[in-house]
Amino acid sequence: MRSTVTDRAGRFTFDGLAAGAYLLTSSLRDHAGDSRSLEIPPGVAANAETTFVDIQLVPTGTFLGNATLENAVDHTGTVVFLEGTSYVAVTDAAGDYSLTGVPVGAWPARAMHAGYLDDSTGGALAVAGDIVALPAMFLRLNANIPPTAGDLTASTVFEGNATSFGAVAADVDGTVVLYEWDFADDGVFDWSSAVNANALHVYPSQGQYLAKLRVTDDDGGIGLAVVQATVEPPLPTAVFVTPTGDDANSGGMTAPVKTIAQGLVRAQALMIQEVLITEGTYNEVVHLVAGIDLTGGLAVGTWAEQPGVYSVVTGSTRPLRAQSITSPTTVRGLEVIATNAATGTGASVAVTATNCTGALVFEGCKLRGGNGGPALGAMAGSTGPVGSGGISGQVGSCDANYACPGGAGGGGAYAGGAGGFGGNQTGDGSHAGFGVGGLGFPGGNGGVPGSTGDPGFPGGNGQNGGVGVFGSAGSIASAAGAIVGDAWVPNVGGSGGTGGGGYGGGGGGGGGGQECTFCNDGVGNSGGGGGGGGYGGTGGAGAPSGGASFGLLAINSSPVLNGCLIITGTGGAGGAGGAGGAGGSGGSGGIGLANCAGEIGKGGNGGSGGAGGQGGGGAGGHGGPSYGVWSQGGTPVISGTTYMIGMGGNGGPGGTPNGTTGPAGATGNTN
Repeated sequence: MRSTVTDRAGRFTFDGLAAGAYLLTSSLRDHAGDSRSLEIPPGVAANAETTFVDIQLVPTGTFLGNATLENAVDHTGTVVFLEGTSYVAVTDAAGDYSLTGVPVGAWPARAMHAGYLDDSTGGALAVAGDIVALPAMFLRLNANIPPTAGDLTASTVFEGNATSFGAVAADVDGTVVLYEWDFADDGVFDWSSAVNANALHVYPSQGQYLAKLRVTDDDGGIGLAVVQATVEPPLPTAVFVTPTGDDANSGGMTAPVKTIAQGLVRAQALMIQEVLITEGTYNEVVHLVAGIDLTGGLAVGTWAEQPGVYSVVTGSTRPLRAQSITSPTTVRGLEVIATNAATGTGASVAVTATNCTGALVFEGCKLRGGNGGPALGAMAGSTGPVGSGGISGQVGSCDANYACPGGAGGGGAYAGGAGGFGGNQTGDGSHAGFGVGGLGFPGGNGGVPGSTGDPGFPGGNGQNGGVGVFGSAGSIASAAGAIVGDAWVPNVGGSGGTGGGGYGGGGGGGGGGQECTFCNDGVGNSGGGGGGGGYGGTGGAGAPSGGASFGLLAINSSPVLNGCLIITGTGGAGGAGGAGGAGGSGGSGGIGLANCAGEIGKGGNGGSGGAGGQGGGGAGGHGGPSYGVWSQGGTPVISGTTYMIGMGGNGGPGGTPNGTTGPAGATGNTN
């Protein structure tokens, strides 16, 4: 270490210094010392050149003073400080203190002691070495309950914008009369108000700052509280998004948000026209905002562009949607992947654009439609009601009775025939059954009358009714689906027709009568009525089409696609048409009676009614389509785009007995 002394002009020299680094320090009584770092390059040392260094010394002096406490004998421990500086002293038992090494100038001083009210004074040092006695300070006992400050707030802002401060203050035994903010926590209160603590302050640069609030009540009591203020880098030209971000962040480069949706919210609020997105996967539904561009595939940390790298948006069967985009909006570097649609849920669409103009542009994106959802099968038809049974025949007579009508036919889709009359002694027992009010089959023949002394013969049974015809098959839907609102919705095939009714059974023939000399004459027993025909089953329901797979669904829209890759999945299988319901069973024929079987003929049984026809089968659903771009009501402008199109879905089978199978789903780059 080498030392020297300055001359009267303050000059000093060090001769013969070797090349290297040096620290020059200076000291002078009644002045604040100073220091400088010095580097002597080898070339300067070798040539014995001179290096000039200036050192500035600040003149200082001393403040002496006395600060005493009310009703105290020992005045030790009062803190005395020059406001806005680090010059601090503590009183001794007599209350004396000294502040040394204070730069020349005028300074305010304050004395503080717990349990006492502050006091203040001030003084000035004129030249180096000044010793100035400050006016005495007297700190009174504080019987006042000091005010309190709480609920401090400081808004987070971008550099160059004002931070908004606020707080709530209260004084239980008085009134808060003064609010003061020390925005830099440097001991200098920069702002004051007698009304409230609501203040604005612009910090010079980004960073975190502690701001102190001081509130004073009407008795001089003081309450203090602090709050941290954060200043972000200057307002960005974009909002930044990364999977490891936090949606509570500001969206700046160093404080990115987590989701694209929140990035768009922040961009709207700040009137920023671009959202920058790092590579990674974003499981969310993104609704584009007119006038705000999305750029994906950027590098984590550096935010640099990476050709061939994408930000993946997925997690929904419709993950990206654009509604009424009519001002310039460009999407770059996104891979939009629609998830596979579940059974019965319809289409899987990567991008849906509704009522958008050519202002909506997709550049270098991948649009991947998932598999369309398989359709659910349709409901089967219901079974037709059963036809009612025929009425039993009436009892014949063993004496001369000419009026024994047959049983009535049963009701149903078609009524059964009535049973025949019982025969009399002259052959009237040959009456056949006849179908009254329906399409009953012919009745059985009447029994032959008995000879003198012999019983009549039984009547013949009626014929069973015929089965009804099948219902008609349901018709296939004209197309696989249709646009409803902002979505593609599967169409549904037609239902089958109701089956035809079964035919009624024929009535039974009447039994033969008797006639004799030594017996009672009488007519034969009448035949039973035919059973009613069963009702036809209802038709099976038509099935819905399978769900579609689309890369882009454009509804009344003409978006622009440049250099994109569009991939679609398989269309969903069409649903199976519902089976036709079974026809109702025919009613049973009425029983022909056998009264006085030893004398007169038994009536014939009525025929059973025919079963109703089975309902027609419902139509099978179309297979779901698979298209790169499906457009309705607009003309998308497509260039430099590659397609990888999946298969259309299989058509659904028609319902039994005669339903028609739906057609397979259509495919294509565009419809």
